[in-house]
Amino acid sequence: LKCSSSSLFFVASARAIPIFRMFRKMAANTRMTLFPCIFLAVAVWICSWSCSSAFAGTLTHRPARSPGVSLAAAKKAAPKKAAPTKLTKTAIYAKLYEQFPANVEGMTKTGAKAAETARKKLIVSVVESYLDIAASGLKDFGEAKIGDLVSVRVVKKPAVKKGTKMTVAGRDLVSAGKPAMTKLSARALAGAKKIAGLD
Repeated sequence: LKCSSSSLFFVASARAIPIFRMFRKMAANTRMTLFPCIFLAVAVWICSWSCSSAFAGTLTHRPARSPGVSLAAAKKAAPKKAAPTKLTKTAIYAKLYEQFPANVEGMTKTGAKAAETARKKLIVSVVESYLDIAASGLKDFGEAKIGDLVSVRVVKKPAVKKGTKMTVAGRDLVSAGKPAMTKLSARALAGAKKIAGLD
């Protein structure tokens, strides 16, 4: 809400006139000597109350929108999405779809859509088949490699009987006994180190 100083003055004056007349009559009847002080205090109160009323809506107004942007457009504007923090499976496939698009030249709209869907299914099938075949190496050979990035190996540790003596870091120890264990060990290969700048 906008208001000028002149409008505030007229509002304050209009409210002060009736009170001024009332005090003038009282002064004429009682010969009040403090009339100027009282009138000044009342006038200040009226002005402050008028200003606070006039500016009451400005304290909680909505932030101004950019010039040239309508109110409807500002309301419909969607909030910005946060930047992704990792490369998800969906994002990886989306990049593959962009690198290997379907050839839809000369096709109708329906045919082009069907070709794009078939190409996406083919890409997913090839990637998943590659990963399945690479992972099968763990079962058949105890080791699997994914490109030149990662090597995964099956590590089997035999059981250790209780009371077995062993030397660890130059000290003779007696084992409390451990069952046999099978776990996976992953190792970064040269390709991954080069991408990460560790080569």
